[in-house]
Amino acid sequence: MLKHDSLQTETFSALRESISRRASSEKQLNQQFRFNSGRKRRIMNTNKNDKGFTLVELLIVIVILGILATVTVFAVRGITDQGQQSACDADQKTLETAVETWFAQYGGDAIPGDVTEYQNGDPVLATTATGVLAEGGFLVDEPAATNWTVSASGDLTAGTNCV
Repeated sequence: MLKHDSLQTETFSALRESISRRASSEKQLNQQFRFNSGRKRRIMNTNKNDKGFTLVELLIVIVILGILATVTVFAVRGITDQGQQSACDADQKTLETAVETWFAQYGGDAIPGDVTEYQNGDPVLATTATGVLAEGGFLVDEPAATNWTVSASGDLTAGTNCV
């Protein structure tokens, strides 16, 4: 019977040890939960008191937006200048090609420009060299005089928009 009693005592002591371990871990969990829930409660209370942004935060955002707007304006201005220069370069090449084609087809040393036609003694039409090139089919239309002008000898002169 002693063997049975010692086995029973061992079993009870193992069971008590297991229960005490479980109880201590539950106690730790409860303490941790109470700590976390108290911290969460404090965080939630501070958030309820916040009604909006502070003046400093708003000023910082406004300054950052101003800096971004300034950078954007200067970047776009540079792109616009590049576009104008590209348009001038393209106009120059087109006019040079039209003048060369005119001289290749008609020969001579001058494009008949600045000609005033008279009808019944009255001036009817004044044509420039670029107008003659456009009428002859060498240009689709007469370019704006602010970009380039073509002299009768075929020389190109930059207008106010092209330098």
